[in-house]
Amino acid sequence: MTNEINYKIFRDQLIISYHKSFFKAELLNYWVKKFEKWDLIYKVVVGSTASGSLVAAWAIWQTTGGKICWSVISGFASILSIWYTSVKLDKKIKTFRKSEEEINNVKNKFKMLLDDLAARPTSNLQEKYDKKNKYEEEMNAISDAFHSGIFIDQKKGKDLIQKEVDEKFRKWELIE
Repeated sequence: MTNEINYKIFRDQLIISYHKSFFKAELLNYWVKKFEKWDLIYKVVVGSTASGSLVAAWAIWQTTGGKICWSVISGFASILSIWYTSVKLDKKIKTFRKSEEEINNVKNKFKMLLDDLAARPTSNLQEKYDKKNKYEEEMNAISDAFHSGIFIDQKKGKDLIQKEVDEKFRKWELIE
């Protein structure tokens, strides 16, 4: 009877840990995609306004309205370039990708442990419990590293990802 209770409690704890890791992986993926979109916009705008670019040579920019328009576009590109450099977006993308890969590895470890628990519910519970704790420590270390990033605490993104992850877990009948 004790093994049955311990099994259920442990399984619930493991599902919670798996859920957290899944959420963190999805959140990082969300931010990597957002940052990559801004990175692409930056590269297109700045690249197209470079003095030697084909776009800069278009005849339309020599008209009165074109000169004003080109000045606005070039000014925006200059501001965007300063912002990009100060935010260090390319570095953040690399850091977040690395964190995303690491958190996905931890997420997969939780999933394998959950599958192992389902296949052998009473076998080596203490060993499995120790693994769960180790994986939680790994997950927390990764979380501490990426939570210091810019924009990471925007509520809208977190709420959206939380909803998607909860729906997946309900579909898999891991949570109610």
